[in-house]
Amino acid sequence: MEGKEKEQVTTMMVLFNLKTATNKQAYEDWARGRDIPAVRSLPSVSAFNVHRTSDFSNPSEQTPYSYVEVIEITEMESFKNDIAQPAMQEVAKEFQRYADRPIFAVLEPI
Repeated sequence: MEGKEKEQVTTMMVLFNLKTATNKQAYEDWARGRDIPAVRSLPSVSAFNVHRTSDFSNPSEQTPYSYVEVIEITEMESFKNDIAQPAMQEVAKEFQRYADRPIFAVLEPI
């Protein structure tokens, strides 16, 4: 729409694999029941989704990262405050039990 400014959103992508001993179904159940609702409830988050990955050109091949989280953040300082709260710190600790060395990347359009 002309004259209407689009809200500036920061996109963060979290790339990770599960730890070797982690049960995939246990992680996905936890993500659906705990992680996704908790992150989506944050005032600074406009969208949050967790994706399983596969190789487009060869689906039988494994990608470097098995999971990708995409977080749409409306205001980064507010997001930092939101995730510093005790309830989200607990979710983060639980996530660390499943994820092996996640990479948190802020995306910038070019």
